[in-house]
Amino acid sequence: MSGASRQELDAIRNDPAVQEAVGRIQLAIEAAERATAEVMRRRGVEGYTPKCDPAELRFRRNDPNPWPGKERVPAMLVRMGCEGRGLGLRSNRARHEALIEEACKRCGAGKESDTRALSVWTNKLSAYSLTNCRRLMEAHGFKVPRAVDTVAKFFEIIEASKQASEQRADRIGSTYGDGIHAVTFFSANDMLYRGERFNLQWAKAGKKCEPVNGSATISGMLNGKSLRGGLRALLVRQKSILPQEWNAIRLTAQEAEMRVRARDAMQYVKAAREAQRAELDATGLFDTFAPAD
Repeated sequence: MSGASRQELDAIRNDPAVQEAVGRIQLAIEAAERATAEVMRRRGVEGYTPKCDPAELRFRRNDPNPWPGKERVPAMLVRMGCEGRGLGLRSNRARHEALIEEACKRCGAGKESDTRALSVWTNKLSAYSLTNCRRLMEAHGFKVPRAVDTVAKFFEIIEASKQASEQRADRIGSTYGDGIHAVTFFSANDMLYRGERFNLQWAKAGKKCEPVNGSATISGMLNGKSLRGGLRALLVRQKSILPQEWNAIRLTAQEAEMRVRARDAMQYVKAAREAQRAELDATGLFDTFAPAD
């Protein structure tokens, strides 16, 4: 029977033979919990109660087209992203149309029906695929947060790293973190994060202050949406830093600000020297004349 309805599956679940088998599993689970509790008592372990997952019967729909190599497609897509393929395309559909045919062929697809649906980009990856994707990213120098579990999110990291590299190329900044989670300050008030530029205002008790002494309010656009709020809250919410790393962010912003001030001071001195030289040239004190014959 294929395409069974929910009522038909419930009837199977409630069949006496199935209920008896599941009941035996539940009794075994309870026995395991009692045995574990006894071992904990003998070893003097307190403060914990052993619990096993309850016996629950679930139905998983069979893959209608389980061609060999299908499970390797997500990692192949990530590999192609690391190679620079599909970057600059702003939607999963566009990436899918550009990459999926070649990715499937690389994984051994032998006929046209051997493919993967658009959902391959957004479905949560299996443990096998997730491990392979993480290894690929790490081999290419990316650091991947634990929360990343879809092909689309891996591409976000690759895209953000590429954009950040391009935008940093013509200007020196101070950076904390790596990849999509890197935070680059060009000054105390100018920050690059996830490929977007943000304006910052640093203050303490309502008064303007140095980054190292205060907190920052951020304004700008992220993922096409207007953003305004606390910088620390944003970075913690996006899992780019842990709360205890906030001081390192402030020090990075302070370092960028000091670099800007040093550069401005050098430019001021250079401009002053050029003005002084121009003034002296105007007096004619340093004019030179060819010696008379």
